[in-house]
Amino acid sequence: MNRATWLVLLLGADEAGLDSERLQMGLFLLAKRGVVPEDARYSFQPYIDGPIAPEVYRDLEALVESGLVLIRGVAGSRWRELHLTLRGRIEARTVAGGVDPRTLARIRVIRDQVSGATFRRVVESVLTEHPEYRHRRAAGF
Repeated sequence: MNRATWLVLLLGADEAGLDSERLQMGLFLLAKRGVVPEDARYSFQPYIDGPIAPEVYRDLEALVESGLVLIRGVAGSRWRELHLTLRGRIEARTVAGGVDPRTLARIRVIRDQVSGATFRRVVESVLTEHPEYRHRRAAGF
């Protein structure tokens, strides 16, 4: 599986949308916890709001263009959420059918971790677990 496939699996682990920052944190944790094979991992670097891999945005753009992902604005906010389209959900289910159920469970745990708390708390948790990704200008985290 390629990197974008893991992105689809992470989005497909829950029906609710996920913003791109939480998606970055989830993909980072999938890699660091050994869920994603090394050859399918994004290359993360320290950034002010936690680790970031610019390639995630390129893959997201390609998934939007291919009709698998939809970007929706959040009412009353500047945030945008990423959702799988019907076609994306079908793709996620198809791919998930060939993935070890224990791996899918680990994806769901990480998805819950990044979506179940405030963004600041998610970043604090990630940086506590991986302090080497703390950006030197992010003293508040």
